[in-house]
Amino acid sequence: MQLAEMEARFKIHDLFSRYMKSVDNCDEAELFACFTEDGVLETPVLGGRFAGREGQRQFLKNSREANEGCQLRHFFTNLEVDLDGARARARHIWWSQPPRGARHSSCMQGTTTAGWSRSATPGSSSTVGSS
Repeated sequence: MQLAEMEARFKIHDLFSRYMKSVDNCDEAELFACFTEDGVLETPVLGGRFAGREGQRQFLKNSREANEGCQLRHFFTNLEVDLDGARARARHIWWSQPPRGARHSSCMQGTTTAGWSRSATPGSSSTVGSS
């Protein structure tokens, strides 16, 4: 494994960590920093498909309303990353406390001038190019 590949894998891991933290804290700016502007979140738990910045904002609103009165903590494990130049496909298992059961997520990722960003989750086939 080359140094550049290891660096990319660590950055993708950090991206997933920042994403989980942004959801836990309902931090809009941090969530936006994790996704491309046209990024999509999909979850039946919070109401379906959330596309673009307005969708991402609605996702956080729904999350706050669904979890009012409790502090969620999201966790992920079994991160699998397939790198292909400036693109990657990642798959992981995530869960939250209080527990809602384990779920699988996959997304396409790509590099931008700001680093790695997610374009979709889970199960979407959206793609991103590098900037």
